[in-house]
Amino acid sequence: MMTDDLKPVELKARLAEANATIDVARRALSDGKVVSLDGLEAHVDITCKEIIALPKAESEVLQPPMLALIDGLEKLSGALGQDHRETQDALNTLNDRQRAQSAYAKNSKG
Repeated sequence: MMTDDLKPVELKARLAEANATIDVARRALSDGKVVSLDGLEAHVDITCKEIIALPKAESEVLQPPMLALIDGLEKLSGALGQDHRETQDALNTLNDRQRAQSAYAKNSKG
């Protein structure tokens, strides 16, 4: 759903909203919480399409918040990757324990 002729100031506010969502997600991840990014991709996609539709002179003012958005997304991606690695490590440790317990149980029966 694209809106008609959003002005740069409105688009800047939309970028700020996206950045705020990203910051909240990063903080939640660092606190060990589950993160929902529902709607973020659509929000960013629509905003970027609106920015692309602007005349160059109007869109240039949005470069700093766009760079901040990219930086925030890269940091969030890194945090999600770290969370994924930590979860995978925990699952691997659990699997190792289960295998050891299973092997011990088999040996104690025999």
